[in-house]
Amino acid sequence: MQGTIRSALAASCLIFISGCDQTPSQSAPALQQRISTLCALDAINGSQDLVVQSKTQTVDFRGWAVDSERKTVPGNLNLVLTNKQGHAYAFAHAQRNSRPDVVKAFNEASYLQSGYRVLADVSSLANDTYMISLQMPTEDSVITCRTRKVLLLKQ
Repeated sequence: MQGTIRSALAASCLIFISGCDQTPSQSAPALQQRISTLCALDAINGSQDLVVQSKTQTVDFRGWAVDSERKTVPGNLNLVLTNKQGHAYAFAHAQRNSRPDVVKAFNEASYLQSGYRVLADVSSLANDTYMISLQMPTEDSVITCRTRKVLLLKQ
């Protein structure tokens, strides 16, 4: 009886130890990186210029963005500022809003909530030139849309 218990205990330990260095079979899949060609940054602090200089600590970004491949409007949108050295700073949780003009322009009723507004606190960023892009994370991908606008911070 004692030999049977020892054998069972040894077998249990070997089974437990044998799986220690293995990768879990249900690891999270990598998010797909996708590009959208349908977005616009209409205004930075109310200006429609391509290059906008800001001396304020909070910058107001407004525009619209959709997933051009799937013709949907992801609920989440982040605005990303990237400086000349390639350092990126993301401002999450854009406020989505109604854009009937986008619906009319593309004849897509699903684009109604494509508008966004981001109030970004840039007080911790260095004076620099920043390219502006938009990211829309979804369950299986991150969709990026580049804008043509540039923010020049001089605080």
